[in-house]
Amino acid sequence: MPDWEELPEAVRTAVTRYLDHLTVERGAARSTLEAYRRDLRRYAAFLVERGITDLASVTAQHLADFQADLSQPAGDRRPLARSSAARTLVAARGLHRFAQAEGMRGQAERLAGLGAKQVLLKGGHLEEESSVDVFFDGGAHEFLHGERVATTNDHGTGCTLAASVAALRPQRSDWLEAVTGAKQYLTGALRAADRLDVGQGRGPVHHFHRWW
Repeated sequence: MPDWEELPEAVRTAVTRYLDHLTVERGAARSTLEAYRRDLRRYAAFLVERGITDLASVTAQHLADFQADLSQPAGDRRPLARSSAARTLVAARGLHRFAQAEGMRGQAERLAGLGAKQVLLKGGHLEEESSVDVFFDGGAHEFLHGERVATTNDHGTGCTLAASVAALRPQRSDWLEAVTGAKQYLTGALRAADRLDVGQGRGPVHHFHRWW
């Protein structure tokens, strides 16, 4: 396993920021932090062995390969017990969720810096178990978690979300309420999308799911 200083700077920075987050914002105990540090160093070494120098290049397949690697011996490294492997995988996934959130936060701020008063950054196409969007009003960030619906009939999600926000804004007290309501409506339209039989290929979301 490479020394900490030998790891790519981008990976070291991401791990350090995540550990700081666990320390300051989560109040993690010292023993927990040591376990996370050890697990994440192992994960970082796995990435380096595959020529990956930043988290943005990691795919879902890489995480699956890492999970398999944890149960295999390599050189003087023994395979991990099932519980230890599960804990290590949790640490790796937690690192990615944190890095994703930080990246979306920064992107929203940069878009606001171009003149937008309200920013809604979609995360529906990211490889996560849930669909997470970021709403930024120039002051506070709101992470909006939603169900990731398993369907190939997802044509028109962006247009539907934008139109729903516009329609709901006059009916809600602020933009955040309008965005939250629109996201809930879109989730329902995605859930019901497979009920439609329209055309060929990727079908549309079901805009009238509340009525039929």
